[in-house]
Amino acid sequence: MPLYRSENWRVTQMGATKNTSGKFSASPKFLVMHYTAAGGGEGSAHFLFGPHKPASSAHFVVDRDGDVWQLIDTGYTTWHAGESFWKGLSFLNRYAIGIEFANYGYWRAGIKEFDDSITARHKNGGPVLKWENYPDKQIESGMELTSWILANHKNIREIVGHDDIAPKRKSDPGPAFPMMTFRNLLLADQSKPAPVSQTRYQVNATKLNVRGGPGTEFETLDWGPLVKGTRVTMLSGKDDWSYVKVEDKGEGWAFGQYLTPV
Repeated sequence: MPLYRSENWRVTQMGATKNTSGKFSASPKFLVMHYTAAGGGEGSAHFLFGPHKPASSAHFVVDRDGDVWQLIDTGYTTWHAGESFWKGLSFLNRYAIGIEFANYGYWRAGIKEFDDSITARHKNGGPVLKWENYPDKQIESGMELTSWILANHKNIREIVGHDDIAPKRKSDPGPAFPMMTFRNLLLADQSKPAPVSQTRYQVNATKLNVRGGPGTEFETLDWGPLVKGTRVTMLSGKDDWSYVKVEDKGEGWAFGQYLTPV
């Protein structure tokens, strides 16, 4: 894969971190967003690049001012997801590219007061906390980087947070992160003609209801449920729900966790 370059932001190529399991065995399917839970991006990049225990890494670190560090070629895995699960797949390091954004996350003792923050409860629960906002320059740089990743990895179908794939132990990138801004880049990319393989999924549950809307409050469609192994075409999504088409049956909403990319 080509290395990331930008005319708008300073990009530092660090070489190849040893915190990797080697090349992806198949094209990555997901892009996972994180925060570093620390101060400057440069320090976080060097930490993730070098030896430490327990070892971790990522493909990129984006600083608050937009500077970017690339820790390894995106054709290789990094250790950013850990124990995780999404759409029938576990240990997402094997399937996902990871971006770390320099951000403390929530305020706690030992760090200075945030210059800019929101007060919110995390979507996964817990107390109301103060969360550091992501500066505009950082988001702009991250969007440009994300667009580059999507252009070079056509099989990426979803952009998720660490708090989506490991909700019981992770809170990043948190409620201050503008996730839909990034997901809209993917939706725009998927609006272009693309190979069928980009949108094909199969049911990984024994039975999967198909509903008239994105939620359990909507009635199930009479041509369901779908049995395990049924192939569907992903048309769009909303939150945790996927709008799918089933050949010779129709279209409807299914809970996305029970659909696995094929």
